[in-house]
Amino acid sequence: MKKLITLLLLIFNRISYSEIKIKVKPLEFHEIRAQNSGLYSATARGIIIITTDNLDEDIGKLIKFKTPEQLVLSNGKNFIKSENINFENKKDEIIIEKENEKLIYFVILDKKEFSQGKNQNEIEGDYLGTLPLNYSIYGKEEEI
Repeated sequence: MKKLITLLLLIFNRISYSEIKIKVKPLEFHEIRAQNSGLYSATARGIIIITTDNLDEDIGKLIKFKTPEQLVLSNGKNFIKSENINFENKKDEIIIEKENEKLIYFVILDKKEFSQGKNQNEIEGDYLGTLPLNYSIYGKEEEI
């Protein structure tokens, strides 16, 4: 009986639990230039922060992200659809190599939404939106 309890304690001590936290920061607009002839560009930038509390256990794990094709942002008066969502390195996945990883994504706004005959007061303002994000965490590959 003592051997069984000792064996169980050794097994449970070897198992370590790690936690991977993923935080999505709000979008920040870099550039919105509106003139009489229309909108030249509208790009928002966001950051996904990935942290782990047990790097030895989590190093080499693959995290894949899936985002919707479009977002809707609002300033309280006006809703704007995004054209598309792109990640910085054209990759929607990351391999954990450090305790804190950052993945930058860009949201390009649909230029047609700004030029639908709305006055300047409706267009101006702080647009808020969040990125709905689905992610999968895959274990690291075992060497054979």
